[in-house]
This record gives sequence, C-alpha cells and structure tokens, in this order.
Amino acid sequence: MDQPQTWHYGLVARWWAEFNVDGDDIPYYRKLIERFGQPALDVACGACRLLLPYIRAGLDVDGCDISAEMLALCHEKAEAEGLSLQLYQRRCTNWTFLLFFGLQFPVDSP
Repeated sequence: MDQPQTWHYGLVARWWAEFNVDGDDIPYYRKLIERFGQPALDVACGACRLLLPYIRAGLDVDGCDISAEMLALCHEKAEAEGLSLQLYQRRCTNWTFLLFFGLQFPVDSP
C-alpha cells in the first residue's frame, strides 16, 4: 500500500503553525460540539488552530492528523500553555476509530 503524502512538513508546517491561528469558524464549531456531543474529533487538526481554543474552554476534543510534524507543533503549543491533548497520527478514514467520537469536524484550513 502506498504511504499517504502530505505537504505539511518543514517550513510549510512551521509557517502554518505560526500564521494560521484564528478564524470565524472557531465559534461555529464550538457551538456544534456543545450541541451535538463530546467527545469530538478535530479531523486534520494540523497545528491545532481549532483544537486549542476548545481545550482551553474545557471541551472534550481530540485531534487527528496525518502529519507527524504538524502534531508535534500542536503538542508544543499545548505544552507551552500547560494544556493536555490527545492526538492521533493517522489517516482519518478508519470508521471504527471515528465511531468513538460524538462529533467529527473536518477542517484546519482557511
């Protein structure tokens, strides 16, 4: 089987983590999580643009991404704030895995 490819590494990963930090969708997804269920899964969480605000707010949300480098950057950000995260490095096409979550939301892109 071919290994999945990602462009989220090196300089691109660091840029993404530094400059992709907010957005109008953060409160939108927060309302969905609060309404439709926890735990929730941030699919393709990247450097945690969505995930960290939800963890800060006390929501039960985990992150999943194919890029080990993006997950490492996410973990660094959380650790700097004293936050604890559950992150999974994997392709999020495993439906058995996704069924453990009340809500999955799929974006970390502008």
